[in-house]
Amino acid sequence: APRCDEDIAGLDPPLAATVPIAACSPGNDRAVVFRTAFEFASNTVVPWVTDAWVVRLSDGAVVAHRSYDTHTTANIVASADAKYIAENSLDTGEVGTQRGTVLSTVRRVSDWSYLKTLGATVEAFSGDGSLVFVAPAVDTTQGGLSHGAAVVDWRSGATLWHETGP
Repeated sequence: APRCDEDIAGLDPPLAATVPIAACSPGNDRAVVFRTAFEFASNTVVPWVTDAWVVRLSDGAVVAHRSYDTHTTANIVASADAKYIAENSLDTGEVGTQRGTVLSTVRRVSDWSYLKTLGATVEAFSGDGSLVFVAPAVDTTQGGLSHGAAVVDWRSGATLWHETGP
């Protein structure tokens, strides 16, 4: 059976040496990895996702690939079964400046199909991939907290739990 610690390391080209592993599921024979580029702006390092791959663990073959435009995707979070990703984007002006609302786009990685957009940064999927934990958000255009941390059913948008205080 495929194993994450050995089979990811043997990829050709050696993606594991240069990209983070977002998810690794030996049971589904899949891993999701992504590459990040970095820029320096206003004494700040700004990371942006440039590519994501779905890899078959049993033979190291890339079964899906997606490229991202510069400065559109801040990071990627994948479900534990490597079936879904949330692409966390940020409405930005110049590199390193933030404005507006964070959006997360949930996709099925087998065909990169769009499934849902959430108005928050997805930090993690639940073990079965049905729920997401979203981070508190600050609306920089209004100067305040727009929502607290929450657990959301990403398909329906229903909030199952949310932070109630500071």
